[in-house]
Amino acid sequence: MKKYLFTVIGFASLFLLANCSKEDAGEFPEKNDIVLTRAEAEVVGAGNAFAFNMFALLMDESGGEDLLFSPLSAYTSLCMLSNGAKGDTYDQIIKTIGCDGSEKGTINSTFKALTSGLGKADRSTTLSLANSLWIRKNFPVKDGFKATLEKDYDATVRSLDFNSSDAVYVINKWATDKTYKMIREVVKELNGDLVIANALYFKGKWKEKFDPSRTRKGHFDMLKGGQSRIDFMVNDGNYPYFHDSESGVEILEMPYGNGAFVMDVILPYADKDFILFIKDFDSVSYDRLVSRLSGTGSNTLYVSLPKFKIKTTRVSLRPSLSACGMVDAFSSLKADFGGMTDAGVSIQDILQSAVIEVDENGTKAAAVTTVQGNGLIPGSFIADHPFLFIIREMSSGAILFMGVNASGSGNLQ
Repeated sequence: MKKYLFTVIGFASLFLLANCSKEDAGEFPEKNDIVLTRAEAEVVGAGNAFAFNMFALLMDESGGEDLLFSPLSAYTSLCMLSNGAKGDTYDQIIKTIGCDGSEKGTINSTFKALTSGLGKADRSTTLSLANSLWIRKNFPVKDGFKATLEKDYDATVRSLDFNSSDAVYVINKWATDKTYKMIREVVKELNGDLVIANALYFKGKWKEKFDPSRTRKGHFDMLKGGQSRIDFMVNDGNYPYFHDSESGVEILEMPYGNGAFVMDVILPYADKDFILFIKDFDSVSYDRLVSRLSGTGSNTLYVSLPKFKIKTTRVSLRPSLSACGMVDAFSSLKADFGGMTDAGVSIQDILQSAVIEVDENGTKAAAVTTVQGNGLIPGSFIADHPFLFIIREMSSGAILFMGVNASGSGNLQ
């Protein structure tokens, strides 16, 4: 049987603008929580477990460099892909993303709820989760697969002449529009027969303002050794904060807008082995910290956080996914996507590029995932050594982005 090339592209763009003072906090609207069934909440929980499993493996491969990863982009792409898989291929994908105990309908309804709910969680933000399916003209894709992506993922489905340069332009134009011009190119050429695309865009405001006039120079102890002299943003504000002396870690929650979205900064003690910390820090550890954090209320803290820029380019997720058991999807002999098409398809690689910029005005971040065929002072939080950061939606717990600042100012020029 002829094996067709198959491409899935998932990309996320995150744009956070922090220009709101404490006095402006009353301007933020009430939160609209995302309501999930118990089974759907388990799917989100599985996605967060997948996030930490993948992140630990990617950190292993990074060699102590800065790292940025969008779990939601990768997870959404794999869940869409799973609708076209059958047999062992389906079982391996579902087990890898931690949903082997979930019904396919529950997985899809979870993303239907997230697609609708994320944009409504904070009306002072702009957030959209957009999906699309692009099909080579005359390539046979089953109506059921297309209907599922349209119904549960609100996906745009279109047929294109992949041999025409216009097809590349159309897909890139869609990406440009859905990410508000933050990501302009997701394909250079179309050698395969299908493209599935996921776009995540977020724009919001910090709840607590950083005053640029207070930014100061300081030293950051880099993961690879030595120190860098960088700019630290400074603020005295009210933040949820928890100091776990037993495990040797601090966590700071930095809200955006009405608090529906937050950035968690997880700072282990400076004398801890950071690589081992990341290996051992899983979704259970994270949930425990967040649970303790929610019971502390807000604390008046002196916060010192680096301005940083991190960029990771075309990081292959295939080794990590294969290590988690997703093997057959990459095999031209074993891949079974019979739920999508009767023509044989397989995946060549899964790549993600991501970028984040954090300064006094806030955060800008973007990610592109392509699945392609063929001891501190009490009352202070000073992040002057490697830390983990996570951006999540509060009511669902969905993790949008996670990363490690290993060098202080980051690697983006």
